[in-house]
Amino acid sequence: MIRDARTRARAKRTPLTFVDMKAAADAIRPPVDPGLIWRIAVHEAGHLLAGHLLQLPSASRAIVTGSDGRVIRPYPTCRLPGTVSAMIVHHLSGRVAESLVFDVISHGAGSGPESDLACATRTAVAAECSYGFGASLGWIDPETPLYLLPRDIQSRVEDRLAEAEARTRRILTQRKPDIERIARVLMEKRDLNAREIADILSDIPINSRDAEGSLQPCSRKPPHPAGPSGARDQGGGPVHSIPDEA
Repeated sequence: MIRDARTRARAKRTPLTFVDMKAAADAIRPPVDPGLIWRIAVHEAGHLLAGHLLQLPSASRAIVTGSDGRVIRPYPTCRLPGTVSAMIVHHLSGRVAESLVFDVISHGAGSGPESDLACATRTAVAAECSYGFGASLGWIDPETPLYLLPRDIQSRVEDRLAEAEARTRRILTQRKPDIERIARVLMEKRDLNAREIADILSDIPINSRDAEGSLQPCSRKPPHPAGPSGARDQGGGPVHSIPDEA
């Protein structure tokens, strides 16, 4: 590739530049399949839209390449049951978006230990085994492979995944036009930053039912310090300390 780039520069009688390097790389790169890029863009659009509707922390970047894609999003450090359920929905939203647009799901959501299905499974296992959200308070390493867990826990994990997929489908089914609109932007630009992502999501209304449970406050503000015993307010009534909602 370097030799080809230098040859191109010599032919133009100019120093070697990035343009020459890119032209040489493009010459040996396999042709990009627009259909594959469109599918990847739809998949990542599903993640962006679900995160927005669930009101998870905002995505900082979305990337689509000729072979894969990624949405970069921080997850809440404080995880309540509703938050964890929303995270599983987010993991599954790419494959559900594919099914809505193409009527068939590709292997992409399950391609390896860092895939969407792997992340969804680990999150569901953690909910049952280490977060204390399951039927037992006994702690089990959440990295334990699903097939090594007791049968009853396996069943509850599968139930969590099935419930999350049904919720994902309910949330996204009426949003196919939004998925396709976001995907078109991703396909054109290939790399979106936080501001660009916020712009394309800004006019999509959020249904409180979609985000149900994921917006539970992790904490409340501490109550105001109690006044001296017997203190009275200006109206003559006793002073009460009422905690504010976060």
